[in-house]
This record gives sequence, structure tokens and C-alpha cells, in this order.
Amino acid sequence: ETHPFCGCGFSLSKIGEREKLPEKLFESVENARESYRKILLLLRQFVIPLIEDFAAKNKGEKFAKAANSLIASLNSAEEIPLLTTEELIILQNVLEAIPESLLLEVNLPKDLDYSERKVLHKKINTWLDELPDKSVLLKP
Repeated sequence: ETHPFCGCGFSLSKIGEREKLPEKLFESVENARESYRKILLLLRQFVIPLIEDFAAKNKGEKFAKAANSLIASLNSAEEIPLLTTEELIILQNVLEAIPESLLLEVNLPKDLDYSERKVLHKKINTWLDELPDKSVLLKP
């Protein structure tokens, strides 16, 4: 009783780590969004027709508008903006409908100039990590 304690695991000596948690969470979410957008752009040749089919079958105004917006974003050269709830619902339905084995034509990253082995290894591994998790046949 002369030295109070708590069994919760909180420690004042680790408060610095806890203060960094919101920033780490933000970075993690941003990295996930960036990866998702890259995969969407990589799969857009398959996704856009599926979005069009979804919009034709679900003629509700909010889904039609969201589908058109999503198609415009995927066709645009600009970065894909934050997606609305309706756009995410469409993508969830569409991505579940993609066949297990796709033939996907890919290009190696363009910034593979003369590089040291470690730098080249890191760039190629990053590129490979950004490929879809689904089973796909890759055509370089």
C-alpha cells in the first residue's frame, strides 16, 4: 500500500509511444488507401465494365451517380479521390465478381534506371507488393 500500482499495463515511461499512435494509424490508413488506388488502376480494364453492368442492374439514382463518378475517376489521369459509401459498395460488389484467374498486362516500374542492387531490389519488391492478391496471370 505504500507503493500504489495498476495492473492495466499503462506506463508513464511509455507515454511517448502512445502519443505517436494516432500518427502511426494515419500513416497506415494512407498507405492502405494508396495501395488500394494503385490496384484499382491496375485492374481498371476489368473493373470499369463490371461497374457499368452494376449500374445497369441497379438503376437507383444514387448508385447510377456513384457508378458514373467512379468510372470517371478510374479513367482520369488524376489521383483517385476519397470514395463515397456508395462507390465503396459498388466496388465491393464488383471486385467480388472478378474471376479468380485474370490475364493482366503489366509494365515494370519506369524508374528502374541505373540503380544499386539494393535500390533496384526495393523498387521491384514494392512493385510486386502492389500487385493484386487475387490469382492473376501476368503478361510483362
